Amino acid sequence: MAEYVALLRAINVGAKNRITMEELRRIFLSLGTKSVTTYLQSGNVRFEVASAGRAAIKRDLEGALSRRFKGEMTAVLRTPEELREVVEDSPFMRRIPRGASPYVTFLERAVKFEGPTVSPRKDIEVIHARPGEIFCVGRLVKGRSGNPNAFIEKQLHTKATTRNWKVTKALAAGGSNASRSSKS
Repeated sequence: MAEYVALLRAINVGAKNRITMEELRRIFLSLGTKSVTTYLQSGNVRFEVASAGRAAIKRDLEGALSRRFKGEMTAVLRTPEELREVVEDSPFMRRIPRGASPYVTFLERAVKFEGPTVSPRKDIEVIHARPGEIFCVGRLVKGRSGNPNAFIEKQLHTKATTRNWKVTKALAAGGSNASRSSKS
């Protein structure tokens, strides 16, 4: 069995794409996955699957979610080991800049980030990049915080999903506070 964490883009954000975690687990189980757990209400799903073909799993998940939400959905897949590597390679393990909120943006595909490193509003700053992840910090500017996901997607022309540092560490550690499906 191969194990993955699906980081779903735009799930339970505001009033858009609302879904209960139980329904989300049912969708995953309907695709033949096992040991399905969710973390928080924001589209983080850990699961096992007999097929290790990442592209096929991604296609099936996105298809099922797109049918449910009647629109295009994006699933970014990482193995637990890849998530641990993200945490180990993070500049946030050494220091988080004062007054900043740390984020990791997970890219749908590996892309080399070449800048700019600061958003036009100066509310998002990229401080480290890997081919599949961007480490950035958000700051309040005129009472509003920036959207790392929108800035990164615009710069790299690829879909992405962003998690705060606390959630990223928890997912790499196995997703404490996860809820397991009773039908695993």
